[in-house]
Amino acid sequence: MRARWQGTPYLLEAAEFLADESIDRYWTFIEGLTILERDPATPAECWRFAISQAAPLVLPPVAALLPVALGVRQYSARLELFRQLAGQLHPDMVASECCFANVGGHVIRAEDLDVLEASLKQTATGGTTAGAAVNSTQLHDFDHVYNPQHKDAPGATVAILYGPPGTECFERMSGVIRAAADRAAGPVVYAHRPLLTDACRATEAADCLLTGTEEQLVLPGYGVEAVLKNMEYSAMDDKKKEGAGASNGDDKAPAAEDAALADDASLGEVKGFRFDVLVKRRPELRQELLTFRDALMAGEDDDAIKASVWDLKDAGLQATSRISQSSDPLALLQELSQSFPNIVSSLTRQSVPPSLRRTVAANQRTVSPGANILMLNGMLVEVTNFELYGFLDRLRIELRMVGQLQECGLFPQHALAVLGERAEDSSDSVSETRLDLAPYAKLPWLNNPEKDKRMKYTGNSIDGLLQMFPGRLRAMGVNAFNVIYIGDPTSPQGLAGPEIAVSSGTRHLLILMLPIRLALLPLVPEALVRAAAARAGPGAASVADPPSWKDMSEQERFARASITLRTTFGGPAALEFWERFAAVTAEGPKGAKAKAKKAPSEPPLQAAFEGAWGDAAKWADTKKGKVAAKKAPSDAWADLQQGAGYSSEAGMALAELSAFALRKGLAQMGRSVVWVNGALQALPEGLTDWRDVDREVSFMLAQEHQFLQEQIYYGRISDEEPLLPSIMDLVTSVRRWNPAVLGAGDDEGEGEEGGALKLPLFAAVKHPGAAALSYLYAPKKSSGKGASAPWGPGKVHATTHWVVVDLAAPRGRALAAAALDRLVGVDDDDEARQARVALILAPAASKPGAAGATSAATALDAVAARALRAYAAAGEDAADGKLLKLLRQLLWSEAGAALAAAPLSAAPGEAELAGKLLALAKEARALEEEAANADVIELMGGSIDSYMLEAAASDVALMTQLARGPLGVEAGAAVVITNGRVIPDWSPRAGGGAAGGGGGVGALTGLTAEDFGLMQMYAQDIQAGSAIAKTVKAKANGYMTPSKLNDAALVAASAVGAQVYPDSRFGSLQAKRITEVMGMLQGKAIEAGTKENAETFLQMVAITNPLTREAQRMSQARAPARARPPASPHAPRPACRAPRTSVLSFVKEVLGDAVSIKLHLNPRLDLSDMPLKSFYRYALPEFTRDEGGDLGLPGAPSVYFPRLPPKRVLTLNLELPEAWLVEASKSVYDLDNLRLADVPEAVAYAEYELEAVMLTGGVNEILQQGKRAVRRGARRDA
Repeated sequence: MRARWQGTPYLLEAAEFLADESIDRYWTFIEGLTILERDPATPAECWRFAISQAAPLVLPPVAALLPVALGVRQYSARLELFRQLAGQLHPDMVASECCFANVGGHVIRAEDLDVLEASLKQTATGGTTAGAAVNSTQLHDFDHVYNPQHKDAPGATVAILYGPPGTECFERMSGVIRAAADRAAGPVVYAHRPLLTDACRATEAADCLLTGTEEQLVLPGYGVEAVLKNMEYSAMDDKKKEGAGASNGDDKAPAAEDAALADDASLGEVKGFRFDVLVKRRPELRQELLTFRDALMAGEDDDAIKASVWDLKDAGLQATSRISQSSDPLALLQELSQSFPNIVSSLTRQSVPPSLRRTVAANQRTVSPGANILMLNGMLVEVTNFELYGFLDRLRIELRMVGQLQECGLFPQHALAVLGERAEDSSDSVSETRLDLAPYAKLPWLNNPEKDKRMKYTGNSIDGLLQMFPGRLRAMGVNAFNVIYIGDPTSPQGLAGPEIAVSSGTRHLLILMLPIRLALLPLVPEALVRAAAARAGPGAASVADPPSWKDMSEQERFARASITLRTTFGGPAALEFWERFAAVTAEGPKGAKAKAKKAPSEPPLQAAFEGAWGDAAKWADTKKGKVAAKKAPSDAWADLQQGAGYSSEAGMALAELSAFALRKGLAQMGRSVVWVNGALQALPEGLTDWRDVDREVSFMLAQEHQFLQEQIYYGRISDEEPLLPSIMDLVTSVRRWNPAVLGAGDDEGEGEEGGALKLPLFAAVKHPGAAALSYLYAPKKSSGKGASAPWGPGKVHATTHWVVVDLAAPRGRALAAAALDRLVGVDDDDEARQARVALILAPAASKPGAAGATSAATALDAVAARALRAYAAAGEDAADGKLLKLLRQLLWSEAGAALAAAPLSAAPGEAELAGKLLALAKEARALEEEAANADVIELMGGSIDSYMLEAAASDVALMTQLARGPLGVEAGAAVVITNGRVIPDWSPRAGGGAAGGGGGVGALTGLTAEDFGLMQMYAQDIQAGSAIAKTVKAKANGYMTPSKLNDAALVAASAVGAQVYPDSRFGSLQAKRITEVMGMLQGKAIEAGTKENAETFLQMVAITNPLTREAQRMSQARAPARARPPASPHAPRPACRAPRTSVLSFVKEVLGDAVSIKLHLNPRLDLSDMPLKSFYRYALPEFTRDEGGDLGLPGAPSVYFPRLPPKRVLTLNLELPEAWLVEASKSVYDLDNLRLADVPEAVAYAEYELEAVMLTGGVNEILQQGKRAVRRGARRDA
């Protein structure tokens, strides 16, 4: 298989390998090449040079895969993509130049360095380049950008350098552009596109830059099958033999085996091999020798392919028996599966031990007969649609994660144990999370079927829900469906709210006889604003007085009227008011229209209120209601307007409901929602008809009905316990709702249009800025349970919050205060003690430079950094939380805001600063009233003079570099990174984050202390944070410090959470189930290769049916033997052994002791047809090892079929990656009807060519909601 392009340099392919690891490593590699000497060098020397330059830049386990990636030419197509792109954009330059640059659309040659410098300076000052072609500087995802943080900067100029690193022209031009990119003013975005032109080959390129380009590229990574034509195999129906042999069954003993195979002396000689002698000399290789003998005998014997139906019945068990007794199971599995037609005749004469038959039958009660499963470090790998390059990516993911944990101090075997906890991830269950609104008695219910006197004869047991009443719910005196409408009750959706409890538009009697309890939680924007201001804490703006009636919005008037009626006459009166208001203002059902005709001419709200008051007065049954009934409706309306009488507490009740909505996260929903037994469903936008809303809610009730029926049937809920608390115990429930924090949209991708961004934090933990972090912990309990447990730095925490803030911004200070409030404001919350918090102070005014970011710390930054230093130095003395309370109070206060506005140079003196902090400490109850300045100075570490503040500001500079570098946080943004999961709170560019949109109610409060609890719950329980932390502690507690254990747990949790497995249909839930299945399998697994040891990085476990296509692929992962088929069809046939070309064998051979492989054979019982009708091979490169044991320069891959039946008609089919387009380019014979007996040469030779390959791109379709989705049948990326 040849590509249409010339081979590409191994050096440049190694650079692409590093680019996939990190763009920083790519630039380190190409800048380290400098100018390569043009001294003569052999290809083997250049191969070793490329490996030696690239391998030290990656983790050792990943470095083991580097020669494999180069050998299979994984990155050659990407380099060809760069060449074709350059040829399309700049054909003249590609034809004549070795290096050239495109600066803002202006193309510059290598010899014109002065022009290059002038162009860069001109763009830096805001000028434009003459003759610029802007489209030619468009950057793509595959481009290598030196300073990617400036890609989206306004006014940035793109400079693209084309050329090969290691040449003089590249060195000179790259130095000029890099210097311009490092300058702060006028950002220049520097991108490199590797390109080796013919001009370079002739002038500047060294031998090692040409190695790999000697000939047209020959590709591996495809399978070939030689299929016997349908008429060319025979499975004869031999019922007489079946009847004669049926009595034997499982009682067949080895003595019943065919005499020719049972007696070693009768094996005889086959084609010069004395198998009787060989078996006596090497009895441990008996199974391999028998298989080799079968293949030799079948080479010229076409009758060997014939087998009767009865003979095939146990072929799977016979193959399993032979493989399990082999000294090299993978080699024998390859031979049996890939050359099965040659071996079937002799294989079916082998006996099956009864114990094997019983073991296989027992295992198949757990796993499907004939199923093929491959697990890599506990995660499932696709085997049905196997693709070599995707498989290498999976290996690389596993090796990278093991290497990261190893760098954190874990032993490899312990790192594998930690990665095994990935199966505990339950992110798929986020959609089933429910919101617990307890205490339920305080919710504004409008009815109560359980206490309604008219319901006592309808039954009050939830078992009645098991009885089906088609088309509607059954009348019951049970609060089975607790429904709350949350939103604006005056909106079209809100006006349909009364119909939620009426499935078919009927009225009073039925609405109270259904098992539905209804509540209205009004969201009034003005009331929410007042509630947000009230909970903002000390130093916030004073709460505005409620407005007068004439200044109130329609929503607040409605809410006050509804509350007045509910508190005076009860819920039914409020429901009646709601119905009347809907009837007057919107189209309702027929009953509502009838009421609308009787409505007086007053304004709708007044008419609805007075009508509801008058009706409620007629059937008032409470003492308060009977007294209120004496008041005329018009007088009640006047009291409502004045806030007097029965309406005097309506404003306070509305304030409490608004505060409740904020606390529960309901104010940030943005649109009307319906709450049904904890399940939240947003009503679709644009609904204007009550019938549409009714259909939506009816569907929710039907789903909940099914859920309740299932739980009642299995006895999980009963009448003995309250229904709502029982439901919350059965499901994952939370006390606050925030969809962004809870992972809504995480499965739709990452970023602004998808879910939360997930970052692996290995690079960040190793960054110098991480050493400047001070971790904060919840105060230690003074008494009670947990008081004697290790505190803070002495324990392993499952969750780590990195809070990146700019304290000069109010939202930054508010987020930092919320993080501290989570620690000190929940004294009885043990969950808060399982997390640690680090504040990362990153001022927006910091300037980027060549070495990162230089801090422009404010006075508040320096004081906060000093407090963090003091906290870290205090150790156990900080366990009382006093310093945390002081810091929280500082961030809330006006004094903190004043310090945030002052530069560090204008910070107050020590005495003045101590006085301010002392006052704040007393307000926060961190110090006693009699405390003095000396006490607060001691609390702050002993000194807060200008010298100490400037020293603390150096920490701010390091933290800023951490935020702008590995974390990639935008300047001025406020974000929380929880175990690598990025939750934005505020962005200067987008104006919003997880708290809501850029303005309005959703952005009132930002992330709160309760949201930190949600983040922790998601990280620990939904993701695998708790399981990972426990495993890290259990495995490594004896040889790692608590600080290292915490870092290892953080790195592991972030790596597991951030990892996306390419082309995988399987998640953690399936992996967990398969792991449990494997634990139940009987019989000992076959150890294929090295057993697990201290150097094992990969654990591969396979369940395979040996006579399937999947087994042909999996067994064929070993490099072919060095002897190869001839390069020409006219060359003599070589004497070579069968090639080892299978995936598992390939991994075993190239990675050696780093991989352990276990096989569980799972054959099908009672076969009735030939399971495999083809010969199979997989193309892989040939690897040899040098004297040091390292992988050497690979040979060209090819596929060779020895010992095919010469008289049979064969069809050759290719098994190709989905992204390849291939055609035959050189074939003398018809490969659809190939009969080797008609071929005069010793070898029938064919050559194919890769016409095209899809590297990147995608197909999206626009849905009605405006979202994008991958079109069915299309791949987003290939």
